[in-house]
Amino acid sequence: MEIVDGNKLDDGALTRLSEIYLQMWRPILDTELWECSTEEDMLGKCRKQFASRIEIFPEGQLAVLDPAEGVMGGLSTIMVSAMDEDGQPDYGKVEGKWEYLTSFGYIDGYAHDPDGNLVICYAINIPPEHHGKGVARALLHGGTKFAKDKGLIACPYTRPSGLDKYLKKIGFDPMQRDELLDGIVGEYVSMRDEHGRLLDENIGVHSHFGAEVVRIMPYSRPCDLDSWGYCVLMAYPKGYVVPLNK
Repeated sequence: MEIVDGNKLDDGALTRLSEIYLQMWRPILDTELWECSTEEDMLGKCRKQFASRIEIFPEGQLAVLDPAEGVMGGLSTIMVSAMDEDGQPDYGKVEGKWEYLTSFGYIDGYAHDPDGNLVICYAINIPPEHHGKGVARALLHGGTKFAKDKGLIACPYTRPSGLDKYLKKIGFDPMQRDELLDGIVGEYVSMRDEHGRLLDENIGVHSHFGAEVVRIMPYSRPCDLDSWGYCVLMAYPKGYVVPLNK
């Protein structure tokens, strides 16, 4: 396996990354890309998003390539500025709406700040056939190494994908959302199973590699029904690099 950035991705790899993205995020994209009437239209829209990301911030768009398997997965990042008066990270200043943070997936306009202090990973795309092969570790290694080399903080902007399942399990009443849900989500993101692992798979991956939850954002991506629209901002220790090997 080889970790490469956007500077080394050809048209074939770009198309494959777009296909994987559409495959992995399909339930959400069916709503977000409502104006697309065909599969071809949706794939074309995803491809335009990836092309824009690579044009604007090629070093922050990573992929794992294999001579036999081809593109095994990808990671998308953006740089943002979020500091307090003392120059310390202020995670409360990070845009809480996914579509505004990423400029609807294109990271154009004022979304990407090349002088930012945070590198935010807002999408990891690995198809099921490549799970368990070290692809996530390789992508996070590349992302955290980039942050370390630039003196920045690597921040996953992830989703509590198991939240809907958990709420159904405890019999949560959707009519109580505004009154109770934020507190329940705050508890859920830190819950662990009998083996000490975090209940939520997405948050657990980053936690396993050293990141901590620094902010919970309601109504961040409303079309994400599995997460009830929530996103979770996490942060790796500054200078930390996810090890490439176990």
